[in-house]
Amino acid sequence: MGMNYEANGEVTIAVQAIEELLFCAAIEFGADHPKIKRLDDVAFSMKVSLPNERLGDFYRYVKEQLDLQLGEGVVEYLQLIAK
Repeated sequence: MGMNYEANGEVTIAVQAIEELLFCAAIEFGADHPKIKRLDDVAFSMKVSLPNERLGDFYRYVKEQLDLQLGEGVVEYLQLIAK
């Protein structure tokens, strides 16, 4: 199982749940074959098949979904790579 993220001892969110949220956000946005890799406790790299000009919109969409569903600042770092 994945590691857990603990914020001030009050909230525990499974890393697997964050990965699934990232994957679902990519699919909902229309990205083909997203691949997600955990870089650190709450840092991720995501490879997606999207045109470069859509990456900015995609990043904002994913950030919005993370903030809405998990709260702001839960994911420390997110790297996007277009393939």
